[in-house]
Amino acid sequence: MTDRGYTLTLTPHGGGRRRIWSLRGWRLGLLRAGLVLAALLVAAAVVVLALGMGSTARAGRLQRRVETLRDSLALYSELEARLDSIESELARIREIRGRIENLSGVATPPGADTL
Repeated sequence: MTDRGYTLTLTPHGGGRRRIWSLRGWRLGLLRAGLVLAALLVAAAVVVLALGMGSTARAGRLQRRVETLRDSLALYSELEARLDSIESELARIREIRGRIENLSGVATPPGADTL
């Protein structure tokens, strides 16, 4: 059985020292493990990128939802302020009505509405 492997030869321009690496046995296994690890890292990066792009679209939808909710909150805050104003005006009207009834001498049972 022949020992399979690879030989890597680097020859620099200008006639420098040639470098030769023989990749057999455990070195070849280490090279293969490194290539598999690099491929897994690239695949993981692609998955993360794909999930990130999906979450970007979801983030856009969520941002629009947040803007809609902010508008609704502003509307309800305005309505609540108007309701508070109406309630205070109603309390003032009841107070004035009580004064007028006291001045006119009209006696009404408590809790009865004369209007």
